[in-house]
Amino acid sequence: MVFGHIPIWSGWLQRKATQPALSRAREIDHMRIRPALLAAVLAAASVQSIAQVDIGAPAPDLLGKTYEGQDFLVSAHQGKVVVATFWASWCGPCQLELPLLEGMQKVIGPDRVKVVAISIESKDRFKQIGSAAKSLALTFVHDTTGSISRAYGVKGIPHLVVIGRDGKVQRRFVGYSEKQVENIIAQVHSALSE
Repeated sequence: MVFGHIPIWSGWLQRKATQPALSRAREIDHMRIRPALLAAVLAAASVQSIAQVDIGAPAPDLLGKTYEGQDFLVSAHQGKVVVATFWASWCGPCQLELPLLEGMQKVIGPDRVKVVAISIESKDRFKQIGSAAKSLALTFVHDTTGSISRAYGVKGIPHLVVIGRDGKVQRRFVGYSEKQVENIIAQVHSALSE
């Protein structure tokens, strides 16, 4: 095992003393290459693990589990625009965004638009905030394993995805600003007209 350029396995010093200089030089070169190779492999794996669903592609069906333990499936809301927003209770911009999304859902109509707030926090924290969350007329679900966040390429929050009435991803919004809320509403209206 290697930590940086420093070998930390037992017996290395003993072997070093008995090996020819050329052999020691190769071993040292390998010790320098191994961390770089490992870093490259891990970087490639992390890029794959945060791959996101493409715009125009079918949305992953499962968005999470409700407080009651029921799966929320995009396919169960075919014909509606689904707005999926990834959030956490400690996220200030998320706290600003959720009531605005609730207002959008009320104005357009819950029979046409379904806003789903997907918590990325621990299951215990999700349960703790349940009563406060229920004051908003949104569907709150929990990403129990993080697999939903990974499927949607969530790297930070808020992260919002508009899913069209056909179940395909229409648009992705990352971050929060009042201008962005206007764009989200415009995108929802566009998705409703398709």
